[in-house]
Amino acid sequence: MIHPDGRVLMQHRDKNPSIAYPNHWCIPGGKIEPGEKPRQAAIRELQEESGYIMASPRLLVTEDYNLPNGSPVKRRIFWGIYDGKQAINCFEGQEMLFIHPSQLPLMKIYPGHKRIILAALKRISKIKI
Repeated sequence: MIHPDGRVLMQHRDKNPSIAYPNHWCIPGGKIEPGEKPRQAAIRELQEESGYIMASPRLLVTEDYNLPNGSPVKRRIFWGIYDGKQAINCFEGQEMLFIHPSQLPLMKIYPGHKRIILAALKRISKIKI
């Protein structure tokens, strides 16, 4: 999710060593449940993790990805513009913050997410918000 001022919503993952990339920053998200469409999963995951209900997420990218244990997954990344009305909470991870893109090089980021964030920002620069 992108704030109209260009900051991007990111989640600081738990320090739990049993999860992939503990203590890294990432785009909020998760797994698609059986019978669920990818767009529905994006809406549900964002709501579960932040309390925010995104009205109309847009598909940014679909790509194949391997988890650290080698398990392949197909990830679908959606994006949307923050409405400035709903509160952002942190129901999973250590914190949930809007991060300015200039801060990304200074952060431990989940692999591939910096590239995805920059692609989303490039896409919205071509769209009138």
